[in-house]
Amino acid sequence: ALAVVGHAAGRLGGALALLAGVPDPAGIGVGSGLGSAPGPCFDALVAATRGGLWDAGARPLPILRAALGAGAGLVGAGLYAGRQPSTDSRM
Repeated sequence: ALAVVGHAAGRLGGALALLAGVPDPAGIGVGSGLGSAPGPCFDALVAATRGGLWDAGARPLPILRAALGAGAGLVGAGLYAGRQPSTDSRM
């Protein structure tokens, strides 16, 4: 089971490292599921993300768990569903 979690964290960490290289963020917030799990899963995610960053100077980039933890996605979906309808045809 740890090998599966480690593999998943490695894949997600690689994707986060790639995304972090595009906009040069001040930090990365991770919520829900794999990103919110404490212990070896989150540690592996952080290590994979830092290892995948192209710019070694970006490695101290803060990688934090979302304050709402596993409920972050549910809260975000609820807020999105309750918003005013958009006049933008792309949304």
